[in-house]
Amino acid sequence: MHIAAFIIIALIIGLVVGWALQRFWLSKATQDLGAKTELESTKAQFHDYQQEVARHLTKTAELLNEIESRYQAMQEHVYSAAQHLNVDSNKQSLLQPHSHYVSYGEKNEKSSGKKPTKIPKTLQSEKTSGNPPKDYV
Repeated sequence: MHIAAFIIIALIIGLVVGWALQRFWLSKATQDLGAKTELESTKAQFHDYQQEVARHLTKTAELLNEIESRYQAMQEHVYSAAQHLNVDSNKQSLLQPHSHYVSYGEKNEKSSGKKPTKIPKTLQSEKTSGNPPKDYV
C-alpha cells in the first residue's frame, strides 16, 4: 500500500506543480501576447490618425490658398471699378493705397493743435519690424 500512496501523492504534487506553472508561466505569456497585440493595434491607429491629420492640413492649406487668390481678385476688381467709376480727382487720392490712413500722431496734431508725442526708437523698430514687443514674448 505504500507504493500506491506514493503514486497518489506524486500525482497530486504533479497536478499542483503543473497547475502553478500553467497559471503563472503561460498566463504571463498570454498577457505578453495580448500586450503586443494591443501595442500593434495602437500603432496602426496612431499611423491612421497621422495620415488623417496630414490630409486635413493639406486640404486646409489648399482652401487658404483659394481664399487668398479670391481675395486678391476681389481687391483688383474693387480697385479697378473704383478707378473707372470715380472720376472726381479729389476722391482719386483716396483710392491710392494708404493715402487715407491717418496716423495717431497726425490725428492728435490736427484735432488738438498739439505736437504728437514722439515714439522711442526702440518701439519704432519693433513696430516696423513686424515682431511683437519684447515684453510680450
